[in-house]
Amino acid sequence: MLVLTGSAVSVMEEMLGAQGGLHRHLDQWDQAADVQTNLNRPAYQPAGLLVRDALDIIGEDLDWRGGYEPVLAAIGFGARRRSRIAGRAQQRIDYTLERLRRAGYVRRTVPVGSIAADPLYEIADT
Repeated sequence: MLVLTGSAVSVMEEMLGAQGGLHRHLDQWDQAADVQTNLNRPAYQPAGLLVRDALDIIGEDLDWRGGYEPVLAAIGFGARRRSRIAGRAQQRIDYTLERLRRAGYVRRTVPVGSIAADPLYEIADT
């Protein structure tokens, strides 16, 4: 049994339609493999369908300027200060980081009790 939930009715209807994304995902299901393998393949392999879909979702939420993936990757690999994120992403990040923050992908924090501390950035979704 497959149970899907979602808050955006139009998005769910689109996924379930004849050309919807759910059908692309179910086409990848290998009936000969066990459930765990079928769930891991699209999510935990670099060319996995869900990994590729993540970039499409980011593209729908954010504008065409791009550069979001390297910034998210830099933060994901442990860069938390603006200068380290920029160095690891090898790009200018002011606009990108602010857009990611406004979209809810990144959270900006300041250590408690700090007056002029540089903010730290982290992925907002666990």
